[in-house]
Amino acid sequence: MGNEIFKPDANFKAGGVVGGYSSSDAAEATSPTKFALRINPTTLRLLVDVNGATTVTDGEAVDGDDTGTLVLGTDGSNYQILSTDSDGHVQVDVLSGGGGGVQYATNIAYADGNTGTMALAVRDDALTTLTPADGDFVPVRTNSVGALWSQIYKVGSVIDSGNTSTTPLGIDGVFTGTGVDLLGYTNITVQIASDVDSSATGISLEFSPDNSNWDETHTHFFDFSNESSRKFQLPVHARYFRVVYTNGGAEQAYFRLQTILHTGTPITTIHRLDEDLAPDRSAQVVKSILMAQAAGSGNFTPIDSTAGGNLKVSIQEISDGLDIGAGNADSETQRVSISTDDVNLSGILADTAIMSEWDNIASDGASVSGDVAHDGVDAGEPVKIGGKAQTHLAAPDEVADNDRVNALLDRVGRQAVYQGYQLKSAAINDDTSGDNEIVAAVATKRIRVLAVAIVSDGTTDVRWESGAGGTALTGQIPLQAREGYTISNPWGLFETAAVNTALSLELTANILVHGWVTYIEVDD
Repeated sequence: MGNEIFKPDANFKAGGVVGGYSSSDAAEATSPTKFALRINPTTLRLLVDVNGATTVTDGEAVDGDDTGTLVLGTDGSNYQILSTDSDGHVQVDVLSGGGGGVQYATNIAYADGNTGTMALAVRDDALTTLTPADGDFVPVRTNSVGALWSQIYKVGSVIDSGNTSTTPLGIDGVFTGTGVDLLGYTNITVQIASDVDSSATGISLEFSPDNSNWDETHTHFFDFSNESSRKFQLPVHARYFRVVYTNGGAEQAYFRLQTILHTGTPITTIHRLDEDLAPDRSAQVVKSILMAQAAGSGNFTPIDSTAGGNLKVSIQEISDGLDIGAGNADSETQRVSISTDDVNLSGILADTAIMSEWDNIASDGASVSGDVAHDGVDAGEPVKIGGKAQTHLAAPDEVADNDRVNALLDRVGRQAVYQGYQLKSAAINDDTSGDNEIVAAVATKRIRVLAVAIVSDGTTDVRWESGAGGTALTGQIPLQAREGYTISNPWGLFETAAVNTALSLELTANILVHGWVTYIEVDD
């Protein structure tokens, strides 16, 4: 049929037609029957005669007598029938394809020469965001040199937004943070700043095992007058953590609370050397021992303590200068000086010389005796005393009850004995019926009368009173012209009923009376 031209109809245009031989002719026929291949004029698909083929249904079992056309493939050397799964999908073996890989079971040890299918990845130098939704399949991505992009989970520090706030609180306002899961973290830093104080225990750092029961709390006070901000660093105590802050009695102008979660261990809180630290500041508990060299050489050995845990301190001789037990010493004996910040050794030596002069035969050494309790049996040697010189006209300074006082001497060394108060006097020349103030009131003092002398120009009764119209200190004494009385008592005749009260003389008539009073001012 090579050069034969078929003309199916008048409209046919000359050209080559694809044809074939009839399969019914003998293979050795010299002139086999020739046929042209036909196509569907609409779909232009090749028409195939399937007459004689067995019709089967989807999923029907294979029968050896069925006839039809099989789709074959080749493995490079032999033809192979393509297989399908139960759904009619062509089976593709990806376990032994490409590089001739082999499937291995779990826990099979690696052996040299094992093969497998190479996994490919998408190069993405900038690691851009993918559009698929959560749960979708996505390709593995690498950088420009084929290194696989990966993410290390929770490295460094992150801000916990649920326990961070900048919203000021009102009077007694409360911020309650959201419990955060601390799995994957090791430490927490909390920073707080405000312009007013919190409540007494306004800072509460809380831990919970279940985000419901906040079993462990650490409370602190924010004192704005002492510092404008505070920082807390805590290790993880339980799975969940939150901050609860309660403001004090003043409205905040600003409030800055920030919580940072760390996967590593941050440096502990640092304070300046000149700062005073309150007891609730963070600190690391350190246990250590003290060791020292014996006599400054050799091995280091632990320093001893007493049974009560106090550090033992001793005066160690450097040579044989100290005669232990005998009380004797020479120039090589180590001295201990007890002094003020101004170390004046010459003054201390001078004081030692003075002490040596206190020695007497009876005591065989410098000694100070006395200081025996009141009403105790006398013991020891007498103590020589001195005093403070003062003129007899000067009043001593007053002290409170039970305070110690100086002994007072006159200027020639004689002990001064005072009645106890400065004597004062006031004249009497009054003629008004009723109350007449003789001595004005004195703040914090009573007026105690020690002596009175009085004479009347006419008939009237006289009576001493504590203040005008106040408590009567004497009875009414009747006097006539040129009559009177005088009386005294060194311990006192009478005194006003209270401090800051005047001494008054009451007359029953407008008669002039004359005289004077001697008095002292005494404490209540």
